[in-house]
Amino acid sequence: MYAFAAERLDGAIEAFGRALAEHFIAAPQVDRATVTIREHRWSRIPLEDRPAPDAFMRDPSFTRLAVVTAGGGVTTEAGIEDLVVMKTAKSAFAGFPRDPYTTLPETSDRIMATQLSARWRYGTADLEYDTVFDAVRRTLLDAFSSHESASVQHSAWIIGRAIVEAHPDVEEVGLSLPNLHHWLVDLSPFGLANDGEIFVATREPHGLIEATVRRGDAVPR
Repeated sequence: MYAFAAERLDGAIEAFGRALAEHFIAAPQVDRATVTIREHRWSRIPLEDRPAPDAFMRDPSFTRLAVVTAGGGVTTEAGIEDLVVMKTAKSAFAGFPRDPYTTLPETSDRIMATQLSARWRYGTADLEYDTVFDAVRRTLLDAFSSHESASVQHSAWIIGRAIVEAHPDVEEVGLSLPNLHHWLVDLSPFGLANDGEIFVATREPHGLIEATVRRGDAVPR
């Protein structure tokens, strides 16, 4: 694989994944090959007067994903992992079903944060993958930032629909949004008020919201 990369890894990871998958299915005993690639972005360390010529720092804001399957055709998926985002306004959680064990209060104003992962499937295998990836990522961030969120589930629908509507090459998009809670701390035992200033960040209780949005004529996978 490393020798193959020395000759072929000169562009988008989706294109390299396709070339590698097709290399493996050329063997008569192989019916299907799936190649999964994760790409980490590096940027030059900023110095006082210029970017460093030979020193870099890893960008932790997200991981780029590509999954290519060859055999009976080629299926190409791209995605983002570990994208931590937050809304400090335009976020609510109310009107949800309750039972005798429900203790969570409803709210029309809360912090919503999540470590978002998105994975979308292209309808064609021949694209300018870097350009399309950047455009889908921009749509995702724009949709997350601008909408009024009634819940994380609602946000998943809004983001997925925005990506499918804006990018005709995308057949479907799957989203995973685990809760990153920010609970308002009760400072009354200390005689202090807390007007939305001090929060405790926690993943507990754990909640994982997942959704898939696809075109009406797209074949589920």
